Amino acid sequence: MVRRLTVSSVTSSMAGRPHRVLGVLLRLKSLTPRSTGLDYFSGPQGVHYLMRKNGITEYDGWGTFADDHTLCVARSDGESETLIFDHCVIATGVTTRLLPGTRLSDSVVTHEEQILAEELPGSVVIGGGAIGVEFAYVLRAYGVNVTIVEYRDRVVPTEDAEVSTELAKRYRELGITILTSTRVDAVDDTGPAGKVRVTVTRDGATEVLEADKVLQAVGFAPRVEGYMSRVMTLLTVPSAATWAGSCAVRGRW
Repeated sequence: MVRRLTVSSVTSSMAGRPHRVLGVLLRLKSLTPRSTGLDYFSGPQGVHYLMRKNGITEYDGWGTFADDHTLCVARSDGESETLIFDHCVIATGVTTRLLPGTRLSDSVVTHEEQILAEELPGSVVIGGGAIGVEFAYVLRAYGVNVTIVEYRDRVVPTEDAEVSTELAKRYRELGITILTSTRVDAVDDTGPAGKVRVTVTRDGATEVLEADKVLQAVGFAPRVEGYMSRVMTLLTVPSAATWAGSCAVRGRW
């Protein structure tokens, strides 16, 4: 097991080939099956095991609120069950947020699709948030030409300004192009050449970036579709969600 490893250089810059970092040979196709083959849920220390061990009952199915103390569950085995509760915690997770007017495709992806990819693009355009800069570093280490596009005036804008400055400096030394204060106006993946065309505006001027792939990394949104209006009605809250996608629950966010 490698407990500590400092990466100082990449000796190969050809995307799609094995890369050697400090003597460690990186093969993308061998890493992906290893990571996706791990069972984090049903193994000896998996989530389902821990549920059973601690006497927690699990239902695999689709739940519908009947009232503020009743949940009807359509189970995946075809049966149904009604649960009565005093309190309910809604923890349905999040989904990746997309830029307005865009959609996912083979060449326009989020981190969820990219992390499972077995082939490397020659070039990629990525957002400048925390997840975006992580993928930018990894893909650049594999030899991909990376362009980071960030709407705010610095990468990872929610972190300290000193962090953004140092990160931008190091990334430019790695050969990563960084465009800040840049707005994405359109993403077009329908071109005949197979390239994705990203129209951006920067300093009042419009330009088109071309890449093999676009990785959207603009944050997350709560999974509230299909049921939150009913839940908010039960909670007697006028608005189901705020402008940021958060749910307003009795005056609290």
